[in-house]
Amino acid sequence: GYTRAIAHELAPKGVTVNMVSPGQTETSVDLEGEHKKLPMGRPATIDEIALSVVHFFRPETAYITGQNIEIAGAYAL
Repeated sequence: GYTRAIAHELAPKGVTVNMVSPGQTETSVDLEGEHKKLPMGRPATIDEIALSVVHFFRPETAYITGQNIEIAGAYAL
């Protein structure tokens, strides 16, 4: 809700506000093989998360605002 509220407030100024929500990553602590229970069978890499963040800096995405992108490999589905 906070991301959407700030996005709504700053949109008239041409400022976009988005959020990236990573799930388990390769640097997460693997508690007793939890990574194996992930739908994709592995955690996200740091590069996969970073590329998602960089995506929002591209000119082609200048109209995207107020969004949350989950980088969780189908975990929340």
